[in-house]
Amino acid sequence: MAVHSGINVSTVTYFIPSTITRLKEIVSHAKQLGARGMSFRRCADTEYIDRETLCSGYLDLQELYREGYPVMLEDCPPTGISCGLNPSCRGAFVSCFVDPWGNLKACHQSNMILGNLLESGIEHLWSNPDSRKGLSCNEDKSKSISTKERSHPDPYPTALDSSLYPMPLFWLRIEPSGAILVRGYDFVSVSKRGARIVTTIDGNHQLKSFKKHFGQEALDLIYALFRHQFVRFERNHE
Repeated sequence: MAVHSGINVSTVTYFIPSTITRLKEIVSHAKQLGARGMSFRRCADTEYIDRETLCSGYLDLQELYREGYPVMLEDCPPTGISCGLNPSCRGAFVSCFVDPWGNLKACHQSNMILGNLLESGIEHLWSNPDSRKGLSCNEDKSKSISTKERSHPDPYPTALDSSLYPMPLFWLRIEPSGAILVRGYDFVSVSKRGARIVTTIDGNHQLKSFKKHFGQEALDLIYALFRHQFVRFERNHE
C-alpha cells in the first residue's frame, strides 16, 4: 500500500543465521514488493551467531550488491572482518545503544560506556561534555554532504532560479562540529559554516537571499540537499 501511494519504502532485516541462509530470497522478495533499500542489522548478541557464518553472510551481501540489489549495512562489521559495503551507521547521531543494564553507548560495538540511564536521564547523558566527547569518536562515520559533493566536483556553478524557495524536509540538531539533518532513517552532517546556512532554510527565504548572505556555496549546498531529498523547491510562496 505504501509503495503504491508513492512512499519510498525500505526494509530492515536482522543478520542472523536463519536470514543469512536466505539472503537472495529475502532481497528478491523485497525488490518485487518495490523496496528502494534493503538494510541489514547485526544482532547485538555476538554469541548468537558464529564468526564463520557472519563472514559468509557479508560475502553474500557483497555479491548481491554487485548484482544490482540496493543492499546496505546498518552497522559496522565486527573488528577484524572486512566488508566491501559501507555501513549506514546512525550511531551517536540519531540513535544510540542501551544494554540490558542501562549503560549508554554510541553503538553496540563500542566499548566506551558514556553513562547509565538508571542513574541519569537520557537528556543529561546526551548533552553533557563527557558524553559528547565520547560520541564524537563516531563522527567519522557521518555522511557529509559537502565532502560527498567535493569528491565529484562540478566544473560549472549550480544554476538555480533565484526566485525559488527551498522548503525543509528535515529536522535539525545542532552539534559542536556543525549540524545533523535527519529525514526518516537517513541523515547527513554539515560543518559549522553549513549549519549557519541550513538553519536559515525555513521556507521563508528565496535562493537569491541565500546567495546574497552566504555566496555561491549556499546554493551548492542547498542543491546537494535537494538531490538527496532533504529539501524541495516551491516557486509561489504565500
